[in-house]
Amino acid sequence: MESNYIKTKQTVIIVIIMPVAKNFSLLKKSWGACNAIVVLQTYLAVVEWDGLDEQHCLIAPTEHACSSIQLDENVWDEMRVWRKGLVAMWRKSGQDCLFLEMSRNVAHGAHLVIECVPVPVEIGDTAPIYFKKAIMECEEDYADNKKLIEIKDLRRQIPRNFSYFAVDFGLNNGYAHVIENMQSFPSSFAHEIVAGMLDLPPSKWRKKKTPSYTEVKTKCDAMKAAWEPYDWTKRINRTNQ
Repeated sequence: MESNYIKTKQTVIIVIIMPVAKNFSLLKKSWGACNAIVVLQTYLAVVEWDGLDEQHCLIAPTEHACSSIQLDENVWDEMRVWRKGLVAMWRKSGQDCLFLEMSRNVAHGAHLVIECVPVPVEIGDTAPIYFKKAIMECEEDYADNKKLIEIKDLRRQIPRNFSYFAVDFGLNNGYAHVIENMQSFPSSFAHEIVAGMLDLPPSKWRKKKTPSYTEVKTKCDAMKAAWEPYDWTKRINRTNQ
């Protein structure tokens, strides 16, 4: 598959296919392999496990950040452009989508990813009810922070060094929750909720299957083909030529 090139004032960035890694330093060692589109300061990739859907994917910054709140404004804006493209792609196929951020280990430097999960429209319509209920019932009854935050401007609503979970429903703002007790707020929190809504088996979120290289590459190629009509990076390429 032919690589695309994006010219900037500083450098030329190659848009290619390569595997997901926990940080960009690992990504740079794996340029030739299988599953991310890299552009500017962010990339789009399929998840490195079986996923909640064949098109379950993620958006992440190329430079290290622990949460959306820590991102520079231009990086945040770029990540939102990916979101808009995914919403348009899935809407065309009659689907809604969820955007999930589990910034659970901010103090320990875990790399930020925004998971993007397509769901049937009827599931998307009821998703706010499921997530609101789950957030209201999580952790202890007595906490220092409000359990449920209705997102208006996430980056102004939660302090920079706080761990949190956030969900948006398509392009509509959703809910956030400040995580105070890691032990009572599992990393699989959102996956379990979505799997329940989609009536998926526990193996989809509890003991995640790690697919083979061939399976991941096949999924990646299919995702890249579906994304092709919505690939906003091509417009940047033409603009900078």
